[in-house]
Amino acid sequence: SFSDGVLARPEVGALLRDAVQLQTGSVDARIRLTYIPTAMYALRRESQRTPGVQRQRARRDGKQKRDRAVAFFGGPARCDAVTLDLWDASVKHAVGAVPTKGADALGAWDPHVVLVDGGNTFWLRRCMEDWLDAFRRSSAVYVGVSAGAICAGKHVDTALWKGWDDPGIVEDIADWSGVLGLDLADGASVFPHTSAEYDGLVAEKTEARHEPLLKLDEGAAYVVGSDGGPGRFV
Repeated sequence: SFSDGVLARPEVGALLRDAVQLQTGSVDARIRLTYIPTAMYALRRESQRTPGVQRQRARRDGKQKRDRAVAFFGGPARCDAVTLDLWDASVKHAVGAVPTKGADALGAWDPHVVLVDGGNTFWLRRCMEDWLDAFRRSSAVYVGVSAGAICAGKHVDTALWKGWDDPGIVEDIADWSGVLGLDLADGASVFPHTSAEYDGLVAEKTEARHEPLLKLDEGAAYVVGSDGGPGRFV
């Protein structure tokens, strides 16, 4: 999570602040943050709660997480922020001077940071489909958490391995084996929330794959620079 990987680890937080400062060009500049909680908005088909209640709780949780990110960047006095749902291009929870159109939140507004939070990877990737060009054109610092990290990798099918995410939430994709992510991680796919418990599973799944895999345990981060150099674990 953002709390475990950034707020709880000063060295990761310092790297993120430095990267954002390169984007803004000044330590005193206001930071523009686009927060994307789309993955956590996915409905849980097994839930006893109604879809309306599920969405209400997810939006509340997303706002709390977004507010922690705003606080990390100096609070409303230093950070303008907007919540963007990729599913319907809606923008909510404005802090400061922010766009009113979803397309602008990744485009014309030119955010310094795009924070893509966790939840259902398959729902997130499906909702990303119409935004792929916007992500690739953006010069923002991309921060991917859990599902957001998986979607930053080369392929997203690593989300199938643990069985945590329900792929059935996306009805028009039956086979996820070839579905690409944003490929921001040196050509590697991403497997977050790992531990020794999953070593056997990872060995089994990677035996027939011909691409690198980034295994991220809780609180770990993988940092890729904008200079084209190799990334590194932190």
